[in-house]
Amino acid sequence: MILTEIKLKLPQITAAMQRWKDARNSAGLTQMTAWLNQGNVFSYARDINNIPVYPDQKAYVHAYPGIINEAGVDTLYFMVVSGYLDVSTNMNIAENTHCYRIDSGQPSKTSTGGMPIDEALQRIQNWEEHHDYWIGQNISTANSIFQAFVIPQDDSATGLTHNAFLALVTNTAAPGGFTPDLIIEDIDGSSIIYADTVEFIPPMGGVHTPLSPARFYLLSLLT
Repeated sequence: MILTEIKLKLPQITAAMQRWKDARNSAGLTQMTAWLNQGNVFSYARDINNIPVYPDQKAYVHAYPGIINEAGVDTLYFMVVSGYLDVSTNMNIAENTHCYRIDSGQPSKTSTGGMPIDEALQRIQNWEEHHDYWIGQNISTANSIFQAFVIPQDDSATGLTHNAFLALVTNTAAPGGFTPDLIIEDIDGSSIIYADTVEFIPPMGGVHTPLSPARFYLLSLLT
C-alpha cells in the first residue's frame, strides 16, 4: 500500500468530518455505500512521541473518517491524530492531524505474532463480503456508522508505517450480524504482526479507556 497523505487546515478537516457525519442516516445510504466501496485499507505513520492522556495507562491514536472533494470526486480519507494532541489546548492540531486516503490492498498471508492470522484474515474478508449489507442494516440505527476508531499505540509498536484494514467482527447481537473493526498490520522489516484491540465510536465508552467527547476535540467541533 502507498502512504497517501495531504495536509489540511482545521476548517477543512472538520468540514470533511462533518460531511461524513451528515450522511450517517437513511438519506445518506447511497453516499455512504459509495464512499466505503472506494477501498478497504489506509496506511498511516506511527507517532513515536505519542503518550498516554490521564487517566489512561496507554497511548491511543484517533482515526476519523472524512470526505474530501478532489477534482469533483468525493474521496474517503481518514484523519489520524495522536490522542494527546487531539485536545482543545493544542493550537497546532491541524498540523498534527494527518489525512490519509483510502486505498485498496490485500493483507499479508503470514504473521510472526499478534492475533491469530486466520482470525485477522477472516475479519478482513468479512468486510469484503458483507460491508454493503452491514451499512444498510446499521445506517438508520441509534449508533449508525462509525465516526472514529481508537487505536492503541501498542497496535503499532514497531516500525514507522502501518496498514489499517477495515474489518467486521461476527456478533449475532449486532445489527447486520457484525460490529466494525480495524485490523492493524504492523510491518517492520521481515516481521508482520496483526493487532486487534481497536474500539469504534459511537458508542462512547469501551473496555480500554473511559472515552468522552471532551477527549476527542476534533469530534467535539462537529454540529
